Amino acid sequence: MALPDHYPFLTRKEFDIAAKLFIEQSKRSSDEEPWSWVEHEKVKGFGYICRKSLVKRVNPVNFIIPENDFTQIDDEIIEEEDLNSLPTVPVSDEYFTVDYHIVYSTSYKVPVLYFNAYNSAKPVVAPYGVKPELFHMEILSQKILYILDGTLLTNDEIYSNLVHPLKQNDIKTAGFNGAISQQDHPTLLIPFYYLHPCETATLMTSIVSNSKMDNNKLQAIPLEGYIRSWLSLVGSVVGIKVVIDYFI
Repeated sequence: MALPDHYPFLTRKEFDIAAKLFIEQSKRSSDEEPWSWVEHEKVKGFGYICRKSLVKRVNPVNFIIPENDFTQIDDEIIEEEDLNSLPTVPVSDEYFTVDYHIVYSTSYKVPVLYFNAYNSAKPVVAPYGVKPELFHMEILSQKILYILDGTLLTNDEIYSNLVHPLKQNDIKTAGFNGAISQQDHPTLLIPFYYLHPCETATLMTSIVSNSKMDNNKLQAIPLEGYIRSWLSLVGSVVGIKVVIDYFI
């Protein structure tokens, strides 16, 4: 198996190789939300890994609509402007959508986790014949859909809804997982949150043996396992779970 030339750092080419191997692992795994590759629109070879996830809030806000407030919907196509007339259902507003991107940092020479989180609006009953994609909905069950309102979570909301309380102090003090900051996405050039990569190299060094190889280099995680190992450590603080069969 190929090893990085200067572990724990990656060249751009090594990142691309590791990324494609990780995506193949994702496709073979039981992960219901596989990762994919997005190529740079103008510069070939400068893409990134991404996936969209429906994430459960750490501290869900519950709301219940009384049953006597429900109304029956006729089996007819409903215009987009009539969405507010659709009845809500008694479920918890505990999910929101997160766009995760894994991008190569030319400065730190390691992968960086970028993400944006979006609020979901009220859940509605799906009338017969209505196509969810017409209303930018996401199916949560056979009959219940969420209308996405597209509102970005603020920095405070990221911490209170996405980061587990036991990990918040470590994140805020820029521990191994890196502090959450916001800057323009290197490829999309729009604001994204990201986990600062200042401690990534130290983290990746800490998870391998300190013994020396014959060539006087530290033992290294091969390219095949680099991203899954890194993501299993840093991703958990912002809602990402790397299932065990990524490692099988």
